[in-house]
Amino acid sequence: MKPFSSLKKSDFEKIKLISFDRDGVAAKEGTTVIEKGDTLTMKSSPLKPHIVEKLKKLKKRFHVNISSGKSLLYLTRNYQDILWENVSLQGEVGIFTLLSGRVYQHHQFTKEELEKSRKIYLGLKNLQRENPNLIGFEPKQFLITLHCQKRDLKVEKLIKKIDPQKTFNCFWSGEAYDISPKANTKGTAIKHLCRLLNLDISQVLAVGNDPNDKDLLSSAGIGVTTSPESVPAPYHTEKKQELGGEELIDILLSLV
Repeated sequence: MKPFSSLKKSDFEKIKLISFDRDGVAAKEGTTVIEKGDTLTMKSSPLKPHIVEKLKKLKKRFHVNISSGKSLLYLTRNYQDILWENVSLQGEVGIFTLLSGRVYQHHQFTKEELEKSRKIYLGLKNLQRENPNLIGFEPKQFLITLHCQKRDLKVEKLIKKIDPQKTFNCFWSGEAYDISPKANTKGTAIKHLCRLLNLDISQVLAVGNDPNDKDLLSSAGIGVTTSPESVPAPYHTEKKQELGGEELIDILLSLV
């Protein structure tokens, strides 16, 4: 693993697409969810104005992609200042891509996956009623995102019981569980996006910080982690900025 700053201008000559994870990379990590009956309140850190300006500069040279576990609706509102030219949004850990005003669904759920997903969601809802550690669910189309005060073994045990074949991923992010079929990954989504843009995966630079970014970082031509202790990659940022994504943007802008 090498520092990202060790790369030279020539290393970026063939890069056409930069893909950023959102939470903890392009924006401050942390989402607060409060669920009471039929009322759900969700709050997370907005994209800082000076990072918006840097992304506007970056998209003049590269296609900018945001790859996140958030819903497309949330991402669209969060990134509205840099849409639409040369920008795409990928939500729910790669299930959907929003490109030039059109939504693409990359993973087509089978009947078995839909039924298993329904059982997992209902099982977690029942568990939530008697477990104060389980705070609430983020509104998503397919991805199940359950926020917890801390990691919960009862949640993991329930998912193993419903899915003994281990066909679903269950990622713990430090504040929530993201649950979806293993066939659905950020890596698969970025390959689909490359086909839509007529690019090769070797022309992608991807940056992330969570285990659900692993497939994305290993697929890209240049993979960068802002959190080596959580997810490995060939390159890492050096915590010179509060956000690793901003550190990476500054280096790119200085070179190209």
